[in-house]
Amino acid sequence: MIDKAKLGFWELFTYFLIGLLISVFVTAYAIQFDYVSWAKLVESIKSSGAVGIVVFPILLLVLGLIFEPFSNYSLTLIEKLPFLGRRESRGVAALEPFLTKYISEDLVDIQRFRYCKAVVEQNFPNSNVSVFLARFGFYRSLGILMLILFPITLAMIDITPCAALISSIYLLLSLIFIKRAQSFKGHMEYEVFFNFIAYRENVIFKGENSKS
Repeated sequence: MIDKAKLGFWELFTYFLIGLLISVFVTAYAIQFDYVSWAKLVESIKSSGAVGIVVFPILLLVLGLIFEPFSNYSLTLIEKLPFLGRRESRGVAALEPFLTKYISEDLVDIQRFRYCKAVVEQNFPNSNVSVFLARFGFYRSLGILMLILFPITLAMIDITPCAALISSIYLLLSLIFIKRAQSFKGHMEYEVFFNFIAYRENVIFKGENSKS
């Protein structure tokens, strides 16, 4: 999600929120298994004062940034599974004739997407691409986080019906969030390709009018 080291509001908010969720789950498990107590935790927060108010959000943001490439690579591996592979959006498939009109067939899919995205970002700064990108990244990271909690819960809690239920809920949520991420990725691709085609068609239209 990091492109040329530029981060927008939606990217920053996504990284911060993922970092916050990771810290909440880590803290909850640490307290549950007596690695730390509520009293010590509250005391540490109070003693940090103004420094903690400034540093803590930055740490959450960094945590989200660190987790992002891991979740990206994990999703790449997960999508190789037959039942979790991502289907191409029907909307994108409908745009294919227009895309082949303006883009060389020598470009592979990822290069074609990046080319179109670069054109759209330069000419349509107010498009919804960044919004869909942030939502895709959020649900992807959240899905991977739930997937990690699935074996951790089984390993740290005695195997009981309650533990099995909690782990099953994590696994189910992971599948739901991953599918949701794939859905937003499809929306993002459609937004990029549609705006790219609109831009190219508009350029051609203006060129023909200027000649006449």
